[in-house]
Amino acid sequence: MISNTELMGFEDWLRTNTTLLPSSITQYRKTISMFFSRHDEATIENMNKFIMETESRRCYISKYAFRQYLMFKGRVNDVGLLRKSRKMPRKKQYVILTNEELENAISKIEDEQHRIVALIQYVTGARASEALSIKKENVMIEDDGIMIDLWGKGAKEGSVFMPFPYSKPVLDYINRREEQYPFLKGRVKDLNRRISNSYVYYLQSIKGVMKELGYGSFATHDLRANFGTHFYDLTGDIKATQQAMRHIRMETTAGYIQRRGINNIKQSIKMMFPSSEISEQGK
Repeated sequence: MISNTELMGFEDWLRTNTTLLPSSITQYRKTISMFFSRHDEATIENMNKFIMETESRRCYISKYAFRQYLMFKGRVNDVGLLRKSRKMPRKKQYVILTNEELENAISKIEDEQHRIVALIQYVTGARASEALSIKKENVMIEDDGIMIDLWGKGAKEGSVFMPFPYSKPVLDYINRREEQYPFLKGRVKDLNRRISNSYVYYLQSIKGVMKELGYGSFATHDLRANFGTHFYDLTGDIKATQQAMRHIRMETTAGYIQRRGINNIKQSIKMMFPSSEISEQGK
């Protein structure tokens, strides 16, 4: 069996040492809890047996949860002994919308706090957890907008820029709030837990509006994907896009901008060649 104290320690470790979404952290914790309800010892043999037992459903979730748990326990050398998953996770197909569609959707979010967080994600490409955990003191006014210092894993992740007039509603909201963290709900002392709890409500707001508008699978990370996609469409510079999204590896950035359909390719070509002078010369 595993104690509640160890489970909570594992959950806190995931929040501090990974970039996993709160929903994934919850799933990993549940997986480890389920494993210990069936097995007394966390041996590699038992873990691989559990992976096989769940293979018909979501084997990859089990393996990823075990990988993180072994690192949490300092058993890094055991990670490579885990059974290879036969069923690989499906890559999420991001929902890419036009700027007009995104701004219309954001304007329909009833909760002002959630509406401002979505606006920050839309304009800066910040992750949902980063936007929710912004501190008032980390928002700095400049001549043409605001700079926001984002923090994650206990250290500064980077700064993002919001130009006027998009930054005005953000400043108006922050100035009306007395809290150090103006976008977090609740009064729980544990900051990570406040972020997780606030994210659940924020996600509900986003998914509710997007579902009403017919963008069914749109979630908070799609705002970040849209930022990266539109930034690349505008610049054509994958290195600049990588820097704007604050990715360590360019391959991660490529995963966002390669999810483009034929309609997007056609539209880009039309924007590149708007003139019809050549065709007119042949007449």
